[in-house]
Amino acid sequence: MSAKYDPTIVSYHGFHSNAGLWTCKRCRDVKNCQHIESAQSIGSHERLLTHDETADPAVADLNREHISQQLVVMRNKANHNSLRDLNDERSISHKRVSVPNWCQLPSDPSSIPKVVELRYLPRTFQLGVDPRCRCGAPPLQSHKTKLVPCVIYHTTHSTRHQIQVKPCSKCPRERNMHAGPDLREYGLFNLNNARIFSHALLNDYTTAMSSME
Repeated sequence: MSAKYDPTIVSYHGFHSNAGLWTCKRCRDVKNCQHIESAQSIGSHERLLTHDETADPAVADLNREHISQQLVVMRNKANHNSLRDLNDERSISHKRVSVPNWCQLPSDPSSIPKVVELRYLPRTFQLGVDPRCRCGAPPLQSHKTKLVPCVIYHTTHSTRHQIQVKPCSKCPRERNMHAGPDLREYGLFNLNNARIFSHALLNDYTTAMSSME
């Protein structure tokens, strides 16, 4: 199914004025995406942006100034929320891994590492040489590493371990975001330094979902 018909949420931030701000949860970096245009075309734009200007020009100017100030606040809030939502959807792991054997194509690059499943995993995972945050930024090298607990979900059970992390060099400090290791070499997918999934489990999920189509 094309992205045009994928479900998303289009929101309007503003008052009954033509100075409002439209946002699309899927197309965060596009001002007027096809989803916003579709929402406007079915009448949302006309219903929301009704004419409510007062007949008094002085009062109308004050209203417009107030609306402009409020829109700046809402636009900044929308941008912050979009960045937060985007980071929440990303993972620590970012290195490529090959797909399950049954769905590989001859044209697939041979340089992509095969999925490995180690029988024995360390109790503590080291930070490694290329850690990163969910936002994609590296850690603050000046800060000390710290150990945090994590749970690894396997195909039949889960195990508890520890993982080394460092504060993110880009995310606001109040968000308490940390950079961690990719863990591909262990056959693991690091979602957020707290929840980690084995590649074998993810492959089983892919196979199960594909067989239901």
